[in-house]
Amino acid sequence: MVSACNPELPAFYTDVPKFRGWIDERDRIIGERNLLKESSCGEVRKNNVTNEIDKAVVNQYPWNVLLEYTRTKKDSKEQLLTCSGVLIHPRYVLTVGHCATGMLSKYKLSSVRVGEFNINTQEDVDSSVPGKIFTSQSIDIEKILPHPQMNKPLYSNDLALIKLKHEAGTGKENVLPICLPSVDEYKEEGLTLTGWKRSKRLFPKLEQDAMNISSAAQCQSQYNALQLNLPSTDDMMCASYRSRMKGRCHNYAAGSTLQYTKTVDQTERFFLAGLMMFSLPYCRVNATEVFATLVGSTEWIKSTVLSS
Repeated sequence: MVSACNPELPAFYTDVPKFRGWIDERDRIIGERNLLKESSCGEVRKNNVTNEIDKAVVNQYPWNVLLEYTRTKKDSKEQLLTCSGVLIHPRYVLTVGHCATGMLSKYKLSSVRVGEFNINTQEDVDSSVPGKIFTSQSIDIEKILPHPQMNKPLYSNDLALIKLKHEAGTGKENVLPICLPSVDEYKEEGLTLTGWKRSKRLFPKLEQDAMNISSAAQCQSQYNALQLNLPSTDDMMCASYRSRMKGRCHNYAAGSTLQYTKTVDQTERFFLAGLMMFSLPYCRVNATEVFATLVGSTEWIKSTVLSS
């Protein structure tokens, strides 16, 4: 080891001014409220609901979206709800790519439903606001834009943007975009998964669960046992339920939203951490779920959304 106090040795310094532009840009990115600069994105509107193990309530997560698939059967149209997504902009929904690119051969992804809570009712009622009712909006799709590097390699970049024919009515309390982070900053704990669980069909009400990030080794081990080899890429991560009772075997639909909270401008907001890709097909208390993250995709999302 060379002594740092040897006066005969040359001294080395970092040329800080040379990196000033990089430092400033990094600070600017970290300081941004939202990648898409949506001023009211991700607002926490249910401050009295703090336990993610409890049932979700109306308007608690107003960015959750259902994808509507249709097929013509004789003289009528049949609708199927099987995947979810998240509203990131009044005109755009983000979902997992395999839900948007021909997953169902007999059905066509034709529209999205925003502002939904209970799919079995025409109207939702917020018990904290007596007499006020909320209805969902079904909006036709203008264009589906899969990630340009989707499945390169297999399972990677499993994202797709859905451009709506017109803006969602975000002026209503049950419709709001989530914030998108400019950098990866979520913690290993404190994540919340929201969406509609399913067996053969979706359960009627939006649900929530508290999640923790799982190690890549644990995740890959579980899926390798099913002959499903997950790539070691940054755009995927695994998470497990913080508390999952034995016997609860219903998983969330693909495209369900994994999120975390962050205080920005003295306002607590939800930011997107990932979208569910798939989960273990059987009941395990310590099962891990696989999520598509935004790593490597933020510039694609930003340029696509803001250029239209």
